[in-house]
Amino acid sequence: MTDIAFRQAVEAHDLDALRRSLAPDVVFHTPIRFRPFAGRDEVAAILRIPAEVFAFADTFRYTSVLGDDRELALFFEGEIDGRSIQGVDHLRLNNEGLVTELRVMIRPLAQLQRFADKAAELLSRAT
Repeated sequence: MTDIAFRQAVEAHDLDALRRSLAPDVVFHTPIRFRPFAGRDEVAAILRIPAEVFAFADTFRYTSVLGDDRELALFFEGEIDGRSIQGVDHLRLNNEGLVTELRVMIRPLAQLQRFADKAAELLSRAT
């Protein structure tokens, strides 16, 4: 289960490989927006934001995995502004191992808000 392309891409900080790990019709449910993002290009663009917010190379890491080769939960931890954050990436995969659905949950609430604020700032700079 540790050879999931999505996980490998995140751990390698490889945004191009992360895009390739997504199915063309992927749906991404974020904790900061009610309506999901859809499609490989849109989801890949949005997934660049956590890479900047978490500064993956310094603070982000997966701590455990539950599930099987079609549906799994990747538990993670990291820091935002020096404060701990935990969460889970819930993935559904197709027969080719590509992510068809991604749902992210984050705790504690204060850090979720900090993440949302930083993500909104990055989105406003990009548009």
